[in-house]
Amino acid sequence: MNYKTHFAERLKELMIEHDLIPGTLAEALKINRSTIARYLNGTRQPSVNTFVIIADYFNCTADFLLGFESINSKSDFKKCPPFKEQLKIILDKENINKYQLCKITGIAESAIYDWQRGDNQPSLSNIVQIAKKLNLPVDYVLGRIDY
Repeated sequence: MNYKTHFAERLKELMIEHDLIPGTLAEALKINRSTIARYLNGTRQPSVNTFVIIADYFNCTADFLLGFESINSKSDFKKCPPFKEQLKIILDKENINKYQLCKITGIAESAIYDWQRGDNQPSLSNIVQIAKKLNLPVDYVLGRIDY
């Protein structure tokens, strides 16, 4: 199973655990009910912002929600900074530059440049790719935790 399938399964599990139906969750998150249905059947992945809203709603780690951890280590999560700020922190802490990040992750240099300028935001798939290739928690890459 990949993280997209795990996300759908974990979302279902969390909804059952919290006794929620798609319409109730959609209303609580202020998103369309059909969007929740697409997440649940695995035909759509949330944007990074929506993903964080879902993780915050269920007070779970991003890694748990994506199926990378089997136990939810609930914590106090920080508000995510703009990704361009978190990217700078990651590059500094990992002692790499954007060219090395591009080479390590296979993400286009132009995408990373756009993130640095704040012109664009990474997809959830890009966040996961960065986390996995640099061996970092997804929550750290998002800026929800310090590492």
